[in-house]
Amino acid sequence: MRRSLYLALLLSACAREPAPSGDLTAARQLAARQGRMLLAHFRLPGRPLSDAMDAALTPERLRALAPEFAHCRVDAERELAALRRAVGGSERRGAGLATCLLDAHGDALAISVGMLDERGFAAFVAHARSVQRELAAHLALPEPERSLALAAHWAHSGRSDLANARLHALTDADASATRALGAAGLARLAAQDGDVARAQQWLAVGDALLQTERLLQQRALTTALVALARRAPREALAALARPPAADDIAEHLLCHGRACHECGDKAGALRILAELQARFPATTYATAAAREVAHVLDPDHGHSHGDERP
Repeated sequence: MRRSLYLALLLSACAREPAPSGDLTAARQLAARQGRMLLAHFRLPGRPLSDAMDAALTPERLRALAPEFAHCRVDAERELAALRRAVGGSERRGAGLATCLLDAHGDALAISVGMLDERGFAAFVAHARSVQRELAAHLALPEPERSLALAAHWAHSGRSDLANARLHALTDADASATRALGAAGLARLAAQDGDVARAQQWLAVGDALLQTERLLQQRALTTALVALARRAPREALAALARPPAADDIAEHLLCHGRACHECGDKAGALRILAELQARFPATTYATAAAREVAHVLDPDHGHSHGDERP
C-alpha cells in the first residue's frame, strides 16, 4: 500500500514539475504515458541569457502558459545530439538555447531557436498548439507515411534542412518501396526549392526503384513543380491532370493555383486557392495559399505570365 501511494505521489509530482535537467529520455517517456507532448527547454546553465530565460519562465509560468504539455529543462551541452536532431542547422545560431515541441518518438514538430521572453514563449505555445492540431492524424500513421508527413510539414515551414534529413533517412531503408518514396520526396523538395537538376536526378532514382500508382501520383505532382520552376506552367497543368493521392490534395491544389496564375487565369487561380483555404484551414498550406492570393491580386513589379522558359 505504501509503495503504491509513493508511486502515485511521484507520478503526480512528475506531471506537475518539469523533469530534471538532462533527463530528456525519461521526460519524453513519461509524457508519452500521460498522452501528452513534451516541450523541451534547452538551456545552458550558468550562461547569462539562459539564466535570464529561467528567471522569466519559471516552472510555474511554464505550466500556466502551456498546461496541456509536459515540460523538461534540458542541459544543451549534455544533450547536444538531441538538440541537433531537433533543430538541425539552426543549433549554432541559437547558441544552445531552444524550445522544441517533441512527440512520443522524440521528433520535433515545432521549434524556436534563441532566447524567449514570456510574450515570445506564449506566441510559440500558440504555434505549437496549431501544429499539434494540424499533424494529429499524420503522427498516428505507420512508417514511411509518418516521415513523409513530417518532411512535408518542415518543407512548408521553411526548414528544408529538417525535411531533407527525414527523407534521406528513408532512402537508406531496406525496403525498395520506402527508398522510392524517399527519393520521390527529395525530388519534390528540390523542385519546391527551384533546383530543377537535382529534382530530375531524384526522379530518376525513384523511377529505377519502383513504380506504383502512388509513386506515379507523386511523380506527376513533382513534374508539375519542376515545370513551374522552369516557367512552363502549361506543362504543369498537364501533369496535374492526374488525380493526387489523398495526402497530396493540399499540395496539388496549391500547385494548381500557381499554375493557373502563371498561365494568366486569375479567376481560376483564386477559385482553386479559395478551395484550398476552405478545405485545409489553419494549416501551413492555407498560409501559403493566402500569400499566393495576395500575389495574384497584386503581382510583383515586372512579373509576367504565360508559358515562358528562360
